[in-house]
Amino acid sequence: MHWRAYPVLPDDARYEEFRAGLDGDAARVLAYLVERRESDEVDPDEATRLAVRVGTGLGRGTTVEALSTLESGGLATSTTVASDTRGRPPKGWRAAGDRDSLAARVRDGHGRRLLERAEAVATHFGATLPPGWLDDAETAASGDADPATVRVALNWVPNGLHAPLIAAADFGCYEAHDVAVTLDAARGSGAAMAELRAGRADVAVVGAASVCRGADGSLVPLALLHQRSMAVLYTTTERLGEPFTSVEQLRGRRLAVPPDSEVGRLARLFLAQSRVADDVETVEVSGEEQAALGAGDAAVATGMPIDVHELATAGHDVASLSVADHFPVPGPALVTTTERLRDAPGTIRRFLTGTVEGATLAQQRPERTARRVADRSGDDVANERWRIEHARERATGERGWGWQTVDEWERLAVALRLEADG
Repeated sequence: MHWRAYPVLPDDARYEEFRAGLDGDAARVLAYLVERRESDEVDPDEATRLAVRVGTGLGRGTTVEALSTLESGGLATSTTVASDTRGRPPKGWRAAGDRDSLAARVRDGHGRRLLERAEAVATHFGATLPPGWLDDAETAASGDADPATVRVALNWVPNGLHAPLIAAADFGCYEAHDVAVTLDAARGSGAAMAELRAGRADVAVVGAASVCRGADGSLVPLALLHQRSMAVLYTTTERLGEPFTSVEQLRGRRLAVPPDSEVGRLARLFLAQSRVADDVETVEVSGEEQAALGAGDAAVATGMPIDVHELATAGHDVASLSVADHFPVPGPALVTTTERLRDAPGTIRRFLTGTVEGATLAQQRPERTARRVADRSGDDVANERWRIEHARERATGERGWGWQTVDEWERLAVALRLEADG
């Protein structure tokens, strides 16, 4: 009997630097190949398919697909491996570079794919982009570029949900791509979009429902800041009189919503999709949802997960329902205009690539990122760290950070139209 030992990739965040630009399985396999390359205890660098399966814990089909993705993307190379068994020597794979060069290649390739997705979504929304703009973006981004400024209008005061942007700005990611980025707060998605339309911002963070509402052929959603919306409906057992576990409990009760806001639109969509809208009275409050809840003006409020966390920390028995858990609403998008994309495609390309790196660093360095965020927000570092950690599971999708599809946008747009028509 022959015994063989295989190195195993630790179950930790070592593959996070690749996760933002690849699907999770490919990122894990690439991290494993890099670990083999860097290890003095593994010989040879090449790993057979069996070694990859054992080392990553992935199944056969998944491993085959991941290796194909890496090889076609120039991130891994294959060869034959010397074997002491009879027959054809097995095939083996090795990382096509060191960790830093591969991470940069992953981010750059993902930036290109994000622009391709942006073109598909924008075209679906009726936008007309200049012919050849993608190639122009690649050419402008790959050459020596003069430093350019990108003004970003946030949809609220800077906080942990903006961590990819803040990490990219404060840890030098944008600077490395010859882009100077300013982050300015706006009071909601509508205000951020107004800054974009007025030319006072080049990119805006806008909630998905607000993007659908404002789609007029001039907007280009570049990427999703988070894969799913964070909006929640929440209350305390004290206020509701019972534990909050189902949307059916809203019948005959009042719901506090901020007027003309992303969260308000999503709350109304949630009620309509759950077929309880006719039995729920919505009460408009301007940024005082918790106060309305405490005063008894509403039985349930709309908000974000941090609102639930703060109430729980204060000693309340609080529960929430996530809108995205009941209807797959995309998260807020980084949006630009067709005009800006036409005038500076290379700048937008470099901005996106820098943001992908920022998303990676926010996951790898949550404590450092939280401190940088707190410097901008004025909130406690602990609260910002909580926001970053809570957003982790919705920060990156099956195809990496920022990924979007026409189908998910169309599903939301149709639902919003049906809700508006009653």
